[in-house]
Amino acid sequence: MNAAVLLFAIGIKSIGVLGPITGSQDTAGQVDVEMSATVHLESSNPHVATVPESVFARGVTTFAVKTFAVKGPTDVTITARIGAESKSAILRVLPPKLFVGCDVPAKVSSFTPLKCKAFLDGLAPEDMPVSVSSDHQEILVAPSITISRGTNKTEFAVSARPVAQPVTGQVSVASGGVTKSQTITVMPIALEGFSFPGLIGWQRAQGGDHVGIAVKSLASAPGLAVTLSAQALGGGATPITFDHSTIHIGSGGKFADGGFSTRCVSQTMSVTVTASADFGGEHETVHTDFTVVGPRFEKLTPESMAVSNVGSGGQKQRITIRLQDCAGPSTSFDVAFSGDAHITVPARVQIPYGSRQQDFEFTIWPCPGQPPCGGHIDVANGRAIVIVRP
Repeated sequence: MNAAVLLFAIGIKSIGVLGPITGSQDTAGQVDVEMSATVHLESSNPHVATVPESVFARGVTTFAVKTFAVKGPTDVTITARIGAESKSAILRVLPPKLFVGCDVPAKVSSFTPLKCKAFLDGLAPEDMPVSVSSDHQEILVAPSITISRGTNKTEFAVSARPVAQPVTGQVSVASGGVTKSQTITVMPIALEGFSFPGLIGWQRAQGGDHVGIAVKSLASAPGLAVTLSAQALGGGATPITFDHSTIHIGSGGKFADGGFSTRCVSQTMSVTVTASADFGGEHETVHTDFTVVGPRFEKLTPESMAVSNVGSGGQKQRITIRLQDCAGPSTSFDVAFSGDAHITVPARVQIPYGSRQQDFEFTIWPCPGQPPCGGHIDVANGRAIVIVRP
C-alpha cells in the first residue's frame, strides 16, 4: 500500500515597515506568517537600512530596523523570504530635519547672553553649514555655524545691544533651503555707563582731588540703588574713597550722582570703578577705568644762586623741590651735584605725604682753587645752578 505524502507550503501573509523615518533613527517592521517558521530578511541597501538575517515568526512578529544618516530621501526595499516565497515592503529614509531652540525663558540682554542651539532629528550625514540671522538690529548673532558630521546639534550664543524698552524679534537658522525661527525678547537694562561731570576728555585726576561721578540709566529706573566699588589694577589698596558706596537713580530716572576723593599716591595708579544694580531680575554690572596721577616734579627753587665769602666751615643753603601733585607715602627724589665747586648734597630727599614741596639743605665749601667756581644740583628733570664767588 502506498503511503500518501502531504507537503505544506508555509505562506507569508504580509510584511510592513514603519516609516518614513529619519536616517539614524531606529524603526520596526512586522511580518505575518500562516504558520510558525523562520523568516529570512534582506535589505536592498544595508548602507541605509539594516535588518536581522532572520526571525522566528509566529503569526505577526516584529523585527528591528536600523537606519543610517542620508543626504536625501532614499527608498530601501525590505524583503521577507520563506523558501521560494517572498514579500517586500519599501521604507523611505529621510535626511535629518533642522530645528532651533533656546533656553527658557528666551530672553537676552546686553549683560546676559542667551544660549541657543540648532539641532536635527537625526545625525548629520556630513558637516552641515547653518546660517544664523536675526530680524532686529538689536539682536546679535554669529552669521554661521556648523553641525559636524555624525552629530545632531551645535550651540550658539545670542547677545544684544542695550535697549531702554523690551524688544521682541526672531533668530533664524537655515540650511538646505529650510529655515526655522525662534522668538526671543531683548530685555531693557538700567546701567548704561559712567560719566565724570567735572572732567573734560580725561578719566583721570590728581591725588587729593574730589571727583564727581554719574551712573547713567538707559531704562527709566527712579530710585534704583546702585552700588559703587573700586579695585586697583595690579592689586593693593585702592586710591579712591567714595562719598557713599550706594547711590540712587534720581527722580528723572536717568542718573545716579555721587563722588569720590582721590588719595595721594607715590606713582600713577589705574583703578577699575564698578557700578552694580539688580534690575528686571538681572544683576547688572558696568566698569570703567580711572587713573589717579602720581606726583609729578615741577621745578627747583631757586633755579640759580650765587654765594660769596665762603669760609672754611662751609656755608649752608636751601633749595625747594616743588611738585605739581601731592606726594604719596613713599615719594622721594635722588639729588646729585656736578661741577668744579665743592658742594655736598643729600643723596635722596623724602617728600612728606600730602605735601607738594620740600626743602633740603646742602653745604657749599670754599672753591678747591681760585674762585669763582660752580656747578649744578640735579633733581629729576630740574636743575639749580650754584656759583661760588670770592
